[in-house]
Amino acid sequence: MIVGNIEIVTVLTILLFGLPLVVFSIKTNIFKTFSFGQLTKVFNKALVIQLIIALTLILMTYFFERGFYSNGQGNDLTDICMETAYTYLIIGTFFYLPGLIILNMINLILKKTIRTNE
Repeated sequence: MIVGNIEIVTVLTILLFGLPLVVFSIKTNIFKTFSFGQLTKVFNKALVIQLIIALTLILMTYFFERGFYSNGQGNDLTDICMETAYTYLIIGTFFYLPGLIILNMINLILKKTIRTNE
């Protein structure tokens, strides 16, 4: 699929990933007292919301495909919504989740090394 409105799709994807992170960062006051453990917790909490967003986007794309594209009634709005869903899922699957797994592994290793050094 060729992305027609790449600017809009990019901004929507960044907002959908970033807003849960910003909300949980503000709630945990990570900007006042920063720690690696808090950062990991923020990403883990935001992952739950991001998974809900992903499921919503998958369902929306499914219904758009069945309702509009099968009848040949797709327009720019449906294109933007579906392309945002595809971009969100690809970035989440191949970049965000592996990065979060690595972040959790680093946090676990740091906790174990700190406990053994005490």
